[in-house]
Amino acid sequence: MKKLSNIFLLIILVVFSFIPFGYSRAEDLTSKMKGKILLQVESKGEAWYVNPKDSKRYYMANGDSAYNVMRNLGIGITNSNLEKLQNNKVLAKKQNGKIFLKVEDKGQAYYVNSDGVFYYLKDGDAAYNIMRSLGLGITNNNLNKIALSDLSEQPKNDNFNNSSVTAANSTNQSDYSRITIDDVAPYLTGVVEVVCKKRDTNNTEQLNSTGSGSLVKISSNTYAVITNNHVISGNDQCFVLVPNSTWGVTGIYELDLNDIKNWNNIADEAVIPMIASSVNRLNTWDSFIFNADISQLNYKIWDLKRCVNDIQKASPVMIIGYPAFSTITSADNIAGALKNQIIADGIISGYESSSISDGLPYSNYYISAKIDSGDSGGIALSKDKNGLCLLGIPTWITVTGNYANAGLVQNINNILWANHTVFKTRTNEQICQDAYGSNSVWSGTTNSKGGAICGCASGYEFNTSETECVVKQSYSQRCQSQYGIFSMWSGEIDSSNKPTCSCQTGYSWSGSGETCVSQALLQSWCENKYGFASYSHPENGKAVCDCMSGFMFNYDGSYCVSYY
Repeated sequence: MKKLSNIFLLIILVVFSFIPFGYSRAEDLTSKMKGKILLQVESKGEAWYVNPKDSKRYYMANGDSAYNVMRNLGIGITNSNLEKLQNNKVLAKKQNGKIFLKVEDKGQAYYVNSDGVFYYLKDGDAAYNIMRSLGLGITNNNLNKIALSDLSEQPKNDNFNNSSVTAANSTNQSDYSRITIDDVAPYLTGVVEVVCKKRDTNNTEQLNSTGSGSLVKISSNTYAVITNNHVISGNDQCFVLVPNSTWGVTGIYELDLNDIKNWNNIADEAVIPMIASSVNRLNTWDSFIFNADISQLNYKIWDLKRCVNDIQKASPVMIIGYPAFSTITSADNIAGALKNQIIADGIISGYESSSISDGLPYSNYYISAKIDSGDSGGIALSKDKNGLCLLGIPTWITVTGNYANAGLVQNINNILWANHTVFKTRTNEQICQDAYGSNSVWSGTTNSKGGAICGCASGYEFNTSETECVVKQSYSQRCQSQYGIFSMWSGEIDSSNKPTCSCQTGYSWSGSGETCVSQALLQSWCENKYGFASYSHPENGKAVCDCMSGFMFNYDGSYCVSYY
């Protein structure tokens, strides 16, 4: 087998030796290789990915390496924009070599080949195999002309010239422009996952939201979690899952949603005390029954100094959190989610100044590190010549162009900016409005745990998902909002006290039953699809096409033909 492998590599080498590279300068080669997968034909076929953004190469030794490449170098994209690219080869070819992550769909990854074809990278192993199959052979000499990323691991290969790589890395070991795993290791167990529940319209407890947070000691006997307000807003119960050093579970603690505090009313922040006696409060959600004493948890992260309010662009950033693509998939094993704490690194890309126009004193930050909805409320760290510092809280993903998204971190100096000298506790009216919008009001009553029971102001009602107070509508208006302007209320109410809707005269339900369509349009549609002898009629409340008397569908059901 070894002889065959050597012969195979020799054949590849001979073939590629005739490829007319003809590049007079290293930058010419690098420019041509952007986005390409390169295979070292003079060695053992090691695979490299040349990142189109920084023109540097990243080594893919195996599935884990390929997974890190697609997650760290991928570009966020909405489902609709990805679909537009997939349906337009001209535009797709212009994105040649890029890796896109579907930010609305758990970060699914796609690689765009030079022919404009999208390849789905299901996981690390799939990414490794697909990207290798698309590889382009290259000699060691030409490969050395392409800069090696400082973050890339190196192949274990005696035949490869690593002298330039070693020199480059050695100059960065003490460089404050980089954050290392040793820098952040003491703080990782202080970053927690936040899991919230809410009862649905059937009064069944459901997972409603997940996010990230960090542990903070407020006083000698008060321990809390800092997160985004939008992570916990509108929920009945929220818990934090605290990891230990081996990524098991130190404890699961309930948050006191009746005592939410903050430094100001503008930043998206919430400081929620943990309930010390919260043991086995998850009902059927989890069998976890042991919690460590909350005084023994890791609160070091908030002892770090704050970063200056205008830390320079290109300063390093490290995000610690629990992205949505790694969050809970089973309500019966919440503790299992803690194995998926994710660290992402990047740089400060720019400043976001809308925070100033909102009334806060400093700009927030755009960052290149990939963040996901589940990272909301986690921790963003940076580093300057004085060492590691708290940059802020990752909060949003913002669209920065037609295809690219950028993460946004709330400036720590905005988070801790107090327009009062002490924490402010929200009133029940504020709790209701934060949960259900400005048209919500406190009903004046509380639930069994003391939490505010909210209602809607006069002229408003809860929407169907009970997440917002909206303008109150008549039954006919509700039908038209759901099924279109040609829908109407039938005069009946169903078992859940909702109006039963029907179509106005001259209109029928579409084939999918999602809207009311004119009968003339339905008839025309049937004739276009099945011929002039077809007609439209309702069946089980939906419009269907059939053949007129004396006609029948042909053998494959595609046309109405005469019996005769």
